[in-house]
Amino acid sequence: MRACRAIERRYGLADASAPERRVSRTATLTRTEREMTQRVNAARGRDAAPVRLVLAEQVRTAVERAQGSPERFHALLEAAGVAWRRTAARNGRISGYTFGALGEVDAAGAQRWYRGSKLARDLAWAQLAPRLGEQAQAWRQPPAMARQPAGARAADAAMETRRVLAGKVLTALEAGGGDPRRFHAALDTAGVAWRRNVASTGRMAGYAFAEANDPEKAWYGGSKLHKTLAWSQLSDRLVGDRRAGPGPSGG
Repeated sequence: MRACRAIERRYGLADASAPERRVSRTATLTRTEREMTQRVNAARGRDAAPVRLVLAEQVRTAVERAQGSPERFHALLEAAGVAWRRTAARNGRISGYTFGALGEVDAAGAQRWYRGSKLARDLAWAQLAPRLGEQAQAWRQPPAMARQPAGARAADAAMETRRVLAGKVLTALEAGGGDPRRFHAALDTAGVAWRRNVASTGRMAGYAFAEANDPEKAWYGGSKLHKTLAWSQLSDRLVGDRRAGPGPSGG
């Protein structure tokens, strides 16, 4: 616990020992996670906080700022680069949430997910539901009594689409190694349609991305997928792509 307090002080995180932020035993960092964080920091040459601690704080902040609105909660999570998905019972009612840091994947390349209760005790569904205007025990109701929140399934599907798309774009960015042409080729290979947004001055203003096989082409600006894909950050990684004209891909 002393190590956790030191980590919180170092990275400016909230004190998890405070009554309103007390975490469960499973939410504390394991030895494996501490060692993994040390290895990643050594490889990247920088000092970053453990993912689970940062993720818990991001989710908690989104809950506080959402003021009881699930839609605002979801928007705040996405703005912070946090992937989310609901877990549902057989009757269709929400039974909890899982969260992930966009871009953090397992050995198989799949998004790594954490249940709310694994992040912090106050993020378990029993505590989270009332703060989002939900009934924590609604999942226990028989199907006839259950009522799926309006737009819940559509919101889940949209988030999943954005999560998958963000993962493809981030992977292509790494494969490109800072070369715009290699980045574009990697996007095409991954089945991602892309287009440049160009200002009236002729300078690049950013990118928009969509699934190439999506007949309706739901386009997302880079900043809507992940904070590192916002042009203010992406432009520093794509050398020579500041004055390029609108690019082809997917119409």
